[in-house]
Amino acid sequence: MNPLISVIIPVYNTAQYLNQCIESVRHQTVENLQIILVDDGATDNSPQMCDEWAKKDARIQVIHKKNEGLGLTRNAGLNVALGQYVSFLDSDDTLDSDTYERCITRMEELGAKACYFGRKTMDKDGKMHLNPNIPDKLVFRGNEVKAEFAKRYFGLLPAEEKVPYIQASSCCVLYKRDIIEENQIRFCSEREYLSEDRFFNLDICKAADCVCILPEDFYNYTYNAGSLTKKRNHTKFARCKLLYQKLAEYTVDFPEIADVQPRIQSLFVGYTRMIMKEDIAAITSCGFKEVYQAVKATCADEMVQQIYRQISKDLFDKNSRIYMNWVLKKRVLLLIFYYTIIKR
Repeated sequence: MNPLISVIIPVYNTAQYLNQCIESVRHQTVENLQIILVDDGATDNSPQMCDEWAKKDARIQVIHKKNEGLGLTRNAGLNVALGQYVSFLDSDDTLDSDTYERCITRMEELGAKACYFGRKTMDKDGKMHLNPNIPDKLVFRGNEVKAEFAKRYFGLLPAEEKVPYIQASSCCVLYKRDIIEENQIRFCSEREYLSEDRFFNLDICKAADCVCILPEDFYNYTYNAGSLTKKRNHTKFARCKLLYQKLAEYTVDFPEIADVQPRIQSLFVGYTRMIMKEDIAAITSCGFKEVYQAVKATCADEMVQQIYRQISKDLFDKNSRIYMNWVLKKRVLLLIFYYTIIKR
């Protein structure tokens, strides 16, 4: 008998979380599952844990592969998936036990190709935070999928930025596998493009005649609040620029979205600002000189200067306009001072 759902779980050095992740899938109210654990060349004991789980539960299948990153690891799982539905789950997170049952019931009622749902976030103190920003519209059919639902994956306008209920992640979705295979949809590598899930979901939106939102926070996400204080990621800015370029290419397939250009510009501004803050936060580990050169290079970048000049400043609040003005004038020391002293 073919499984109803294939659950793809990339695994990389998450041994401390892996058991609870797998248990949350094994104890779903839907039992007809194919649970695919894809070891992405992990260096802790999680590969051995995966093999042990496969001995305990016949529904679990393990793939061991060289390290390639999250996107390509999900693809390895897709290549062996057999279920009518596909779910992606990160190995340090969990799902509520009735997630799949609730999603399938709704999808079958509507004939939907994908069911999107919310997530709860656990902070460093173990407190769970719900996302209250449930959209007014929960079902999208026909042209609405491309014209209304898909626009969030090109980016949010500043007025929309209050913790979006539906995020770029592919983990908070249950997909019909036929739409993935018939349209040969696969993930690109996050090592090339920042936020690779956006393109996967845009490809789904190009092909789907119906998608729905189930207003439940089924996904349990653990947030690492200390991530901004770690070493600089030297590739992140380049991947951000490639993300913008690829999203600009995707706009050709979505002529229904009138404000698509401000959306991708706003996303670019948001990401470059986040990257700059992360660079500045790493000043104690990297040193002033390296951070100064990184911020200077970001401000001087031709794409940054062009997009920051073109986008309507009226979309942004006062603080954001001040930040953008400093970038355009290349006020490197002001930016470093502001994000180390005022907004640290």
